[in-house]
Amino acid sequence: MNPITSTTFTSLPPTLFPANAALLDPNIPETRKRYKDLLIFEERLRWNANTHQANRRLWLAILLLLFLTFAFSGYLLTTPTTNALALYIFVASSVVLLLFFALGLYQSRLRDPRRFRPMLNKVLKHYCLELHAKNNDLVFSRKVNVGFAEGYSQYRREAAEDITIKHSWATIISSNNIQINKHMYKTSI
Repeated sequence: MNPITSTTFTSLPPTLFPANAALLDPNIPETRKRYKDLLIFEERLRWNANTHQANRRLWLAILLLLFLTFAFSGYLLTTPTTNALALYIFVASSVVLLLFFALGLYQSRLRDPRRFRPMLNKVLKHYCLELHAKNNDLVFSRKVNVGFAEGYSQYRREAAEDITIKHSWATIISSNNIQINKHMYKTSI
C-alpha cells in the first residue's frame, strides 16, 4: 500500500487531489491555491526539462566539434606535408577527448539529461501525475477525479490567457510610450 496515495493513514497531510466533491469547485480559495501550486510546479518541471535538453544539445555539439577536430588533425598527420600545428592539435584534442570520458562528463552531461524525463515520471507516478513528452504538460492519471483534472486544465487556460493579455497590454503600452517619446522628441527640436 502506497502511503502517499492511500487514505488509511490519518497522520499524513492531506493528499494533493481532494476526494470531496465540494472541494473541486474552482471558486473555493483552497482549490485555487492547489491549482496555482500545481501550475508553478508544472512550470518548474517544464523549465528543468527544457534546460536539461538544451544543455545536452550543447554538450553534444561540443563533443561533435571536438571529435571532428581530432579526426581532421589526424587526417592532416597522414598527409605527406605534416604540419607541427596539426600534431599539437591532434594531441590536445585526443587528451581532451580522453578526459571527457575519463572524468565522467559523458555520463553527467549527455546520458543523465536523456534519462531525466523517465526518472521524473517514475517519481510523479506515485502522485498520479506524468510530464507529457510532446508538449511538456502535466497529465493526470485515471485515479484523479475528472472534475479536479478539468478544473486544473481550465485554470491553466485562464492563467495562459491572463499572461497573454498582460503581455499584449505591456506591448501596447511600451509601443505607445515609444511613439509618444518620438513625438515629444520631434516636437522639441
